Amino acid sequence: MTRQGRPVRALSRTELVDQLVTRLVACRMRRRISQGTLAVLLGISQQALSQWEGRRTRPSRRMQRVWALTLGEEPLPERPPVRETCGTQPGYEHHRRTGEDQCDPCADAQVEYMRAYRAARAGRPGPAVAA
Repeated sequence: MTRQGRPVRALSRTELVDQLVTRLVACRMRRRISQGTLAVLLGISQQALSQWEGRRTRPSRRMQRVWALTLGEEPLPERPPVRETCGTQPGYEHHRRTGEDQCDPCADAQVEYMRAYRAARAGRPGPAVAA
């Protein structure tokens, strides 16, 4: 998919979390819920919620999900979507460059790539290193 002839870049996990936080802050304000009240519902301190909303810290994935579900919003997906290059070492590098968490096939591909790379450096025969 392209936008005006340019490839569309997948959003990084950080960008997705920023969008989620923006959505959740707007939802809290629309419902006229104070930070203190929401913090009690979430089982955290008001200061922690303030830091999340001010983007000084990031909530854990579990807390992102709890926060979204508490407000009746859709949480972020657990794992990034699998792409055509997933399951390859270049797919792993794409996740790394864009700041995404790697999917399981790419993590496995990176383990195999590094195993072959270390074997080649040590002069031992190993599986072929595919780039």
